[in-house]
Amino acid sequence: MINTSSRGFTLVEIMVVVAIIGILAAVAIPSYRDYVVRSNRADAKDKLSEIAYEQERFANRNRRYTLDMTELGFSADPAPTGQGLYTVDAAVCANASIQTCVVMTATPVAGGGQAGDGNLTLNTRGQKTGKW
Repeated sequence: MINTSSRGFTLVEIMVVVAIIGILAAVAIPSYRDYVVRSNRADAKDKLSEIAYEQERFANRNRRYTLDMTELGFSADPAPTGQGLYTVDAAVCANASIQTCVVMTATPVAGGGQAGDGNLTLNTRGQKTGKW
C-alpha cells in the first residue's frame, strides 16, 4: 500500500504566493510613499501659517513686513520647519512693496524626504500656491 498523503507545499504553490505578495507590494509601497509625502506637507503648512501670523504682528508694530525671519523671532533665515523637511523664506510680492505684501515660500530641503515635492507659498493677502 502506497501512502498518497503528502505534507508541505509544492513549488508552484509557493511561486503563486510570492507572485501575489509581489503584486500587492508593487501597489502598496508607492501609495504609502505618496501618503507620507502628503502628510509631511503639514509641517510646511504649519510653519507658513505661523510665519504669516508673526508677519502680521510685526507689520502692526513697524508698519511694514520683513524679509528676515530672525526679526520675527526665528532662529535662522530661512526658517526651518519643525521636522526640518522644509525651509521657509520671505520675498516681496510681485507688483507690491514691503509695506503691502510679502510672500512666504516653503522649499523642500534637498536630499530630504520631501525633495521633489515642490514649493508651497502663502502671501500676506492669504493667497496660496502649491499642493495645499
